[in-house]
Amino acid sequence: VQYNRTTDEELSELEDRVAVTASEVQQAESEVSDIESRIAALRAAGLTVKPSGKPRRKSNLPIFLPRVAGKLGKRPEDPNADPSSEAKAMAVPYLLRRKFSNSLKSQGKDDDSFDRKSVYRGSLTQRNPNARKGMASHTFASPSQ
Repeated sequence: VQYNRTTDEELSELEDRVAVTASEVQQAESEVSDIESRIAALRAAGLTVKPSGKPRRKSNLPIFLPRVAGKLGKRPEDPNADPSSEAKAMAVPYLLRRKFSNSLKSQGKDDDSFDRKSVYRGSLTQRNPNARKGMASHTFASPSQ
């Protein structure tokens, strides 16, 4: 009974980690989509957009096989299960978490990072850069006679 409880706790912890990581991936994908939309808007406005800095790989995260991949023919109670493969599998989430958290921390320190306080924020297709705040009321006013 003690063995099952520990396994359930470990499984629950791993499920939590998967959920957090999936959420982080979804957030990163959303940010990428937002940046791609901004680039498309800039190109539609006739501006040339070129990448800054050197080209980068898609990801520097290593890809690991899931924990169950090495145990396809074996049940968890099987005494012939290889304990060294289980130890390697337990180290994987730690490696992923460390690698992923380091990439997030270094993201904000890049000199070429996106400036959120830039003059060019918001939707570029719905802005008039020559207009000032509070001046929109005269745009729709009837012509004076």
